[in-house]
Amino acid sequence: MARKYAENGSTHAVYSSLGAQKGICTIEPENFKAVYSTHFNDWERPKYRAAAARPFMGPGIFTSDGPAWSHARAMLRPQFERQNLEANFPVLERHVEFLFQAIGEPGWDGWTRVLNLQDVFYRFSMDSSTEFLFGTSAGSQSASLQTPGAGGDLLRPTPMMNFESAFGKVAKHVSVRLKLGKWYWMWDNLEYRRACRDMYAMTDPFIASAFKNRSQDHKTSKAPTIIDALIASGASHDFIRNQCMHLIIAGLETTAALLCWTFAQLELRPDVVTTLRREIIATFGTEECPTQQFTFEKLKSCNYLQWTLLEVLRLYPALPVNARVAVRNTVLPVGGGPDGRGPIAVKKGARVALGTYLTQRDEKWWGKDAGVFMPERWEGRRKGGWEFVPFSRGPQVCVGQQYSLNQASYVVARMMQRYELFEQLVPAGLVSGGEGKGRQDNLKKGWKTVFTPRDGVRMRLKVAGCGVTNCGEG
Repeated sequence: MARKYAENGSTHAVYSSLGAQKGICTIEPENFKAVYSTHFNDWERPKYRAAAARPFMGPGIFTSDGPAWSHARAMLRPQFERQNLEANFPVLERHVEFLFQAIGEPGWDGWTRVLNLQDVFYRFSMDSSTEFLFGTSAGSQSASLQTPGAGGDLLRPTPMMNFESAFGKVAKHVSVRLKLGKWYWMWDNLEYRRACRDMYAMTDPFIASAFKNRSQDHKTSKAPTIIDALIASGASHDFIRNQCMHLIIAGLETTAALLCWTFAQLELRPDVVTTLRREIIATFGTEECPTQQFTFEKLKSCNYLQWTLLEVLRLYPALPVNARVAVRNTVLPVGGGPDGRGPIAVKKGARVALGTYLTQRDEKWWGKDAGVFMPERWEGRRKGGWEFVPFSRGPQVCVGQQYSLNQASYVVARMMQRYELFEQLVPAGLVSGGEGKGRQDNLKKGWKTVFTPRDGVRMRLKVAGCGVTNCGEG
């Protein structure tokens, strides 16, 4: 992909065999700005995206445009305001405790077993997201800890106990259909359709119950959910179901992928881990001796923590390439003329591919070390430039951006309190850090519905000893 831009320029047109303009490929921030913001009304999402996501997702915030999109966004945006994120901390802590249980107890030397962190982060995101939406967790993490017939308690049926299995099938099929673009219809089968029906069967009762409680004015001790808020705003059952499916597939996989890439990098950078732990312990104390509660603002004030997450998002955006289609003849500000720096005309119906991944690694904007993981580069840097668009920008900026960042910040902070080292265990006789045998490349790139480590994130973790840091000291 990088070679294509090196040969054809940072913005170049793609033509059909008959010479008609099919689209534009660009990694120019000024063109991102035009598409996402200044000429927003000249563009729409590709039609195939909504079709590829059906029947799992009906019309919703991440596939619609125009009035349908505006309505969905207006209804959902208030649910991600700061007060709702603050109220969600007890839920996050409960699921972090399940995450720690899934990681397991350390051995005599303080090290845990080697495990795939991708699995536990995926289940954490699934459980916390479903509880945020429905008021009830999918319970996938706790279910994974129980082994029926092994002398412990048998798995007790729960309303969402099959959620992980059904969602996994749906996500697998949707990711393939999205890759196929306008040929999405070629990947459709009974397994996908059944998984969609299973998802509806598990989530519809929560929506119906919320409608019933509201109509009968039932009092409940449970905190209101997104469903309750949408009902109060006058939303229909189908509208709520559609938005919930959009939020599940976007929020769950985005947060899980961010955590996976973060710890894949931290395993390689013990110096970053040391700096992170120092900041978290200075701000919140150790796990045994906490000095203050976690809050949205306190996590945001941890500069190095935020720099770390921003650097991960820079190197591994959820969508490495985004796409829009021109709804009228329009112009991009960069890419035309003899030197490629003038405007370039775009025909109605042409598609523009916005190369987020390459732009966010471009030495022109990030320096010679653009490919290096370096949280310190964010010190004093303004994150509002158009060379950094991991959550899109403009009117369609991701509505759940702060929700995902708050979740990731909290998990990283709690992991820093509990663990002090992360490493892959290399068998005896093999060189640690060497390529090939003994080490898995946790940074090998893969794709589900978002950009994610292809082979998981395998490592072991060392629990911080009580004598390593002094409680309450910075």
